[in-house]
Amino acid sequence: MPWKGYLPPQSKSLLHLIRSKSRPAAPRAHRLRILRRQPKPEIIDELGRLRGVPGMALRLVQFLAIMLTALALVPSGTHLASLPNKMAMVQAAYFIAQQIYAGWALFGIVLFGALAANLAHTIVLCRLGRSFGYALASFLLIAANLAIFFVWTFPTNQATNNWTVCA
Repeated sequence: MPWKGYLPPQSKSLLHLIRSKSRPAAPRAHRLRILRRQPKPEIIDELGRLRGVPGMALRLVQFLAIMLTALALVPSGTHLASLPNKMAMVQAAYFIAQQIYAGWALFGIVLFGALAANLAHTIVLCRLGRSFGYALASFLLIAANLAIFFVWTFPTNQATNNWTVCA
């Protein structure tokens, strides 16, 4: 009896033989129903692209949140790095050294941009578990930074005329 193909029918794979003898294949309609009942995954792939959110839009929001947050940390870092040297200064020298920070109020724009970018990132990730918590924490910490500034730092800067010597 002639057979079609390169291998005789007896050379089917062992896995195929075991599978066909152990349990019959489920009807196609049943298999499709099982697939339909499973919840739709939020993440499409390991790159973090979300269903309903184009991958490039998510990457842009993540990039803006990271970069604006990093830029917003620059003034705090410079103040922290210069603190030990300033603590050793006398009052007159301290007020003179504070003049190098003239115009640094423009960094407030970056801080508000970081707040907006982290809020957008939090909204995009609101349906994810662990990533959402980190995004929410970053938004809340930047909001707390702004609250501390407007409650304590800004009134002090106004009272001291931005740390300048009154002539």
